[in-house]
Amino acid sequence: MARTGVTQNDIDTAADALLLAGERPTVERIRAALGRGSPNTVGRLLDAWWVQLGQRLAAKQRQVAVVDAPEEVSELASGLWRTALSVARNVVEQDVTTTRQQLAAAAVTLEADRRSLGEAREAMEIEQTRLQAALDHAQARNEDLVQQLQAIDAQKTRAETQADAATAARDAIAQQLEQARTSAATAAKHTAQERAALIAHSQTVEERAAQNVDRLRQDLKTAKQDAQAHEKEFKTRTAALESALRSAQKDAADARKAEAVASARADALGVQFANLPAALQAALGPKTTVRRSSQQPKTNSGKKRPSKRVTSTS
Repeated sequence: MARTGVTQNDIDTAADALLLAGERPTVERIRAALGRGSPNTVGRLLDAWWVQLGQRLAAKQRQVAVVDAPEEVSELASGLWRTALSVARNVVEQDVTTTRQQLAAAAVTLEADRRSLGEAREAMEIEQTRLQAALDHAQARNEDLVQQLQAIDAQKTRAETQADAATAARDAIAQQLEQARTSAATAAKHTAQERAALIAHSQTVEERAAQNVDRLRQDLKTAKQDAQAHEKEFKTRTAALESALRSAQKDAADARKAEAVASARADALGVQFANLPAALQAALGPKTTVRRSSQQPKTNSGKKRPSKRVTSTS
């Protein structure tokens, strides 16, 4: 329960009790006796008690007056009462002076406390303003951080999407490159086969040419042997043999030229197909489709010429 303030009756009762106990009523003693009350309130009500004390003593004098008492007794009692009143008045005046001094000191202390409280309140208001500004700044900073975090999340999402797209594009390029390498390997294999075929054909042509030369030489030997018996026919056959020899040499030279051309063409095709993967890698874009050529290199096969053989006529 809330404590109530002191009343004039409380002050009068406490002051009367202190006075009957032989103690001078003061603000501190009354507050100690009551256990409550502010110095200003107790001092104001105590002043009213001192003012009413004379009236209360006069009333008490009238109440204690002895009816039909002798005049000497009445005068003695009146003298004693006046002395008590004078002493009480002096005590009251001293107490009032002391109380006023105490109240003045309390008022000064209260004013100092009030000023201190005012300064503290102003400092508190300033600090509250500063804290409010700091709080507003912190809230604004928090909002900025939240927006930055959202922007970072969006950038992260975009980066992940771009990374996925880049991975897919890299896989597609790797697949296209693998297809190009397979196509290049197949083409190189076909080129090697064609080159081997050309070399074999050239060797066959050269062997045939050599056989023709050997046969021509054998025929020439036979012709020379026959020339001893047939000198006249020798000249004719010699001209025929020389013509046949020239034709055979021409065939052999043509065969060698064809072999050299086929070998050079095969070497050039081998270099081209060897450089094909690097060229495809450099030429590939984000979406490049390697087209496989369906045309195969044409091979030049030499035509077999019938060998000319010189027959002797008898």
